[in-house]
Amino acid sequence: MTENLLFVIDKMARAGAQRHLLQVVSGLDRRQFRPTVCCLLERGPLAGELEERGVAVETLELKNIMGVRFTRAVYGLRSVIRRRRIALVHSYLFAANIVSPFAGFLSRVPVITSRRDTGFWKKGRHLLAHRVGNALTDRITANSPAVVGYLLDREKAPRNKVALIRNGIAVPAKPPETAERPRDAIVFGCLGNIRPVKGYEYLLAALSELKAKNTPFKALIAGRVLDPDYNRMLTGMVKSHRLEDRIAFLGEVADAGAFLAKIDVFVLPSLSEGFSNALLEAMAAGRPAVATDTGGNREAVKEGETGFIVPPGDPVALTGKLRFFAENRGLASEFGQRGREMIARHFSVDKMCSELQSLYRLVRQG
Repeated sequence: MTENLLFVIDKMARAGAQRHLLQVVSGLDRRQFRPTVCCLLERGPLAGELEERGVAVETLELKNIMGVRFTRAVYGLRSVIRRRRIALVHSYLFAANIVSPFAGFLSRVPVITSRRDTGFWKKGRHLLAHRVGNALTDRITANSPAVVGYLLDREKAPRNKVALIRNGIAVPAKPPETAERPRDAIVFGCLGNIRPVKGYEYLLAALSELKAKNTPFKALIAGRVLDPDYNRMLTGMVKSHRLEDRIAFLGEVADAGAFLAKIDVFVLPSLSEGFSNALLEAMAAGRPAVATDTGGNREAVKEGETGFIVPPGDPVALTGKLRFFAENRGLASEFGQRGREMIARHFSVDKMCSELQSLYRLVRQG
């Protein structure tokens, strides 16, 4: 018997949680589960990709969930649950994680919420909202042990409600074709929206030091600008360090694979992560990684084998690892191949979806 699942999210933007959700609904066993996605705010550019994969997308078209709009969101979602005859709801990101427990309670349908970061931005009112919603929630998924710790320590979530399910990624049959790039310079790349938590200022400081040491390199940074003030600060750093000819900000990219084909080494300088989907994508594409020691990064990046781990906010350590790859470019492909094999073994979509489907069955059985 096929059961109808509803995945709830704010919008299907090109970002980590949304790309993760795309992997989830694509990997589900359609003989067991029929997925629908409901966007609370707007469709977003990835909604079309969902529909191409046979997934229905509904949109409530709310401006936000504040005040009276919260009630509209709850009852709008309840209407979708009833009309679609939903058996279970799984929500992603803050707004959906707050609205879904109430809509599920009114519909007498079990709800699973999710956490994908360690709550670095949350204040007391956000934690209070979570604690109220958690009382109506059947399970909460976390994508790394660090996120489990956040749930237990800050949200005071009951341990028996927390399920650790790590991200998974589809590993292509072969790495993307390498795009043409400078022969005399290694190309570093970042894939993540432009906001302070991504720690790009520490990357720019490291790249400035590489330039001072006459290390040949280029750097590509892809991501939508979410914080204009922060973006202006980064632009100012590029100018002050005279890196204009070394660094390119590409904005939002539609094809992550095409972007990864242009780089030699993936860099993740984030100050906080749950478990970076972009990191898994890069490693699945055969790119070695230099990532900060936050969230689940250390689980994916094996030191000296698939890449390197550095402390967050430490440009000196970051400089050293980037320089290693710049001076040993021949090792990059070896690191990348080992990383690709490890992702296929431990972080596949099949493994992730198998664990999720087991959780769905468990929750449905009560």
